[in-house]
Amino acid sequence: MRKSIFDALVYIESPSLPGTEKSLSDPAVAQRHVNNFPKYRKRLSRLNLGALQAKPPKQDIAETWVPPNDRPLRCAFVSGNFTFLQNVIEAVTSSGIEARTINWTDLRKKVNDYAPRDGARIAQKYSTRNAIACQKVLPYDNKLHTQILREVAPLDARILEWADIIFVEWATEAAAWFSSWLPLQKRLVVRCHRGEAFTLWTNLINVARVDQFIFIESHIRDLYLMRTAAAEELRSRALVCSNLRTAPKPSSSIRDANSSVYKICMGVNGTPYKDPLFALQVLREIRKTDRRYELHLIGSPLGAATPHLWAESHWKRYLRDFAALRSELSNSVREYGHISDPSIHFIDMGHVLSCSLSEGSHEFVAEAMLQGCIPYVRRWPLHIAFKGAERTYPSAHHFSSPREAAVLIMRNSTRFEEVSATYAKDAEEVYFSASSATDTINAITGSSASHD
Repeated sequence: MRKSIFDALVYIESPSLPGTEKSLSDPAVAQRHVNNFPKYRKRLSRLNLGALQAKPPKQDIAETWVPPNDRPLRCAFVSGNFTFLQNVIEAVTSSGIEARTINWTDLRKKVNDYAPRDGARIAQKYSTRNAIACQKVLPYDNKLHTQILREVAPLDARILEWADIIFVEWATEAAAWFSSWLPLQKRLVVRCHRGEAFTLWTNLINVARVDQFIFIESHIRDLYLMRTAAAEELRSRALVCSNLRTAPKPSSSIRDANSSVYKICMGVNGTPYKDPLFALQVLREIRKTDRRYELHLIGSPLGAATPHLWAESHWKRYLRDFAALRSELSNSVREYGHISDPSIHFIDMGHVLSCSLSEGSHEFVAEAMLQGCIPYVRRWPLHIAFKGAERTYPSAHHFSSPREAAVLIMRNSTRFEEVSATYAKDAEEVYFSASSATDTINAITGSSASHD
């Protein structure tokens, strides 16, 4: 794969092997990654990340955002992936706010393909990657940006002009681009999930122009604050609002406690970051004592392609170890492949595992809890410093080793029905609460105070 200065800037380091617990914020780790790009090393060293946090020029108070009082609020949602936005959009429209959507993938291509008569220099000036390509702050020139948008993406331009609030999903390129030119009369809201906090986008977004920064979990907020040069500026506008969740329809089936008590499920997504090998190791530990237990892996299986930022040799070793242990455990492991609605299987399961290296909120766990699965959450290695697992799922059973998880699972199996009912009630009250929607709407409109 061709390495570019863009790649070098945006991505830092990923663990070379599961279990690596070295902090990704470690300057030495970041420097090793930069050293992989020798052609651009000098240019990278000259990049002034602090300068990218320039504040927009002072403007008259009349030019800043003021909520309208003669009509409903209007919000434009910008994203290239609306997976976690559907519930937000539904909550917003139910509250009386008008909503429209903009596909960032399409808009980005139209803007970057822009070729005015004045040539490449002007085109580059307004590129979504300008801050990286030019190594300087975009000029705060929203009139020209608006004019270009009307030319290359007229429908999106009309939506942006129509909206009072611009909500940008994912704190990456779109957030950096909008924060560089969006008129101050528009309220800009950016939401960060997880992966963004491990990238240098933390220093490429003009935080001073963002009115509200939403984080889905407190450990992601704390990691982001540690990694950005604009921590002081960001702290006052950072809010934690959990993902909005829709409870799956109640199953018509009845849980067979005698069967489900021996079934453990875990969500996988075809990458090693969920660490299914660790889950197999948990099952192996359990079956040393009780061979009735099974592991059910729900989601896309591991693929042959080397994951981003993993060394090929390490990935081959991981696949080899996974295949060997999978074969050893034989019929006690079932892999379902991708399922659009995994909740249909939760009523048959008794326990839910999270063995991930890194997570934001791991929605699979909350959904399984609601159906009565007892949760076991690994102390996510890349978030140990901020106790991410403990803060996201404080009532769950936490573990660091396969043996520790095995002991917890077998201990709870002796009083399964009692513990299962407790967790189903806990999930309903904590993770599927109506107050989450209120918090998110208030954050979008500017009506909320900071909370954890």
